[in-house]
Amino acid sequence: MSTNATSMTSRLAALEKAVAELRIENELLKEQTPLEAFTRGLKDASPEQVAEWAAACAEAAEGLELGAAPAKKGKKVVKTAEEKAKKTTNPEGPTAWNAYINATWHEMAAEKGVVIEDDHEAFKKAAGAVGITFTIARAEASRRKAALEGKEPKEPKEPKAPKEPKAPKAPKEPKAPKAKKAASPKPESPVPSAPASPKPEAAAPVQKTLPAPTEAQIRAATLEYDDEMRNAMREESEGDGLEAVFAGGQAGWLNPLTGEIRSYDSGNILGAWDAEKGVFTAA
Repeated sequence: MSTNATSMTSRLAALEKAVAELRIENELLKEQTPLEAFTRGLKDASPEQVAEWAAACAEAAEGLELGAAPAKKGKKVVKTAEEKAKKTTNPEGPTAWNAYINATWHEMAAEKGVVIEDDHEAFKKAAGAVGITFTIARAEASRRKAALEGKEPKEPKEPKAPKEPKAPKAPKEPKAPKAKKAASPKPESPVPSAPASPKPEAAAPVQKTLPAPTEAQIRAATLEYDDEMRNAMREESEGDGLEAVFAGGQAGWLNPLTGEIRSYDSGNILGAWDAEKGVFTAA
């Protein structure tokens, strides 16, 4: 009886692995879209997306024969300073990358016995319960992508140890009250008092907190991701006790215990925040 149970468990594990591999293959096949679908997508795309598509076409056309007719240039779209500062590092586009992360997430969760296809929220909770979070799946997807491209995968940076809280200062002993001096007799003629010295101007208050990022600033920091992935980043980071802030011209996450500020996708360290001095130091 135990042999049959073991055989059944092995078959289920093999089936789950096969389903995960088919899911990855299916996501990649979805990217092989016919030309009509691209035409419909361009009609619904934003000016920024159309400009990126035109630039990709221009790069692909560089290797054509000299006799080919040059493609017409599209209208120049003026980008904001935040969009210019953030360069897209994923030439395949956010859709393919998000699909690859999602497929990797499901595959890793299936290895832990979590197979949920239709309910994303239920899957996310169940996968997190067995230790397969969105951040872990994204890091594994990056490692696999780098291995396929023949690149050395980046090692995750170790988080800094939290600073030890300062010991509270001992309360000062109250001073003894001073004895009142006897009032001296007033002179017959009043003596004019000296003019009061001007009070020094008060120093500017120290900024104790960093501003929260706007939706536009969050999108500028996560151009490679869609809204679903952004929501997953927000829920996981807030669950870890981090605070969304805007520092150094970018949206990121502040660790209030250490003062460390990471990028919104937690991939890079932006700098450190000194709450006592109200000073941000870029990494």
